Amino acid sequence: MLRELARRDESGLLVRLLWDLERQQAVIRYRDRLSGDAFAADVPNLRALDAFRHPNVYRPAELAAT
Repeated sequence: MLRELARRDESGLLVRLLWDLERQQAVIRYRDRLSGDAFAADVPNLRALDAFRHPNVYRPAELAAT
């Protein structure tokens, strides 16, 4: 089960910081409504707020070149 901790929705970008209760893991979800770009990634729990502020730093490597 995921619990939303924070949400930003501005200029076509939606960034959500979630907490996975079962795994005790922070998760970032990112969606750019203008380009269609989207990803979700586990992030280090101690860096969750940083990931929320700068989600592209935590973009999965296989998506970084796209």
